[in-house]
Order: sequence, then structure tokens, then C-alpha cells
Amino acid sequence: MQDIRALRSHGIDLKKIKRAIQKTADVSEEKLNKLLDDVVERNRRYYNDLITLADVTKPGRLVDASDIDAIRKQTQAKEFIAVEMSDGQMIDDVKLAISCDRPVHLINRMGGNIATIDEIVARTIAAIGAKEA
Repeated sequence: MQDIRALRSHGIDLKKIKRAIQKTADVSEEKLNKLLDDVVERNRRYYNDLITLADVTKPGRLVDASDIDAIRKQTQAKEFIAVEMSDGQMIDDVKLAISCDRPVHLINRMGGNIATIDEIVARTIAAIGAKEA
């Protein structure tokens, strides 16, 4: 699937890719479509299970401005870490939530990859350690 995605990103038509696979693997169009549908379904289930496992899609409750203000007043943190599964779209919201009065470091992974606890800890230590060294 990744190879197909790579070919598509270079502008190669999916029909041409399918014809090449059929010719190379000597499979019927019906069998190839079933195989591709199966791979897509397995990927969908895998990522749904992964997101459910991470409990990303089910927050206990949404945080409102008063919650953020209370957290900001209670914390003695000099710096914050924004952990995201994106290219940093939420870091500005974090900065606004703390009135931009303290540094916010971005730890992110893209492409559906979830950062591990070990990675978050290591990158946090690196961000903090870089300032203390």
C-alpha cells in the first residue's frame, strides 16, 4: 500500500498502477480489488484500535477557559510541552491558554504515528536540559 501511495504522490493514475500489478502478479481485476479492499480494511481496523487504545477520541470532558485559567494559576511550571499528532497546529492554542507568558516546546509525530511515553520523556529532558546546560 505504501508503494501505491508513493506512486500516486508522483501523479501516476491508480488504474495504471492496478494494471501493472495485475500484469506482474497475473491476478484478475476482481481478485486485486478484493486484496486491496482487504488491506485497506485491515489498516482501518488497526488505526481505529490504536486510537481507541490511546483513548484519543474520547476525552473525559472538554476543557473550557476557566479550567485552563485555574491550571495556569496553580502550576509553577516555567515551561510547557505540547504533544501533538500533527505539525504543530495546537501549539498556538497552548500559548494562548497560558497567556504566552512561558515557553512552549513542541513534541510531535505525524502520519498517524503516536509518540511513545519514552520518546516524550526523552524529548522533554532534551528540551529542558538544553537550557540548563
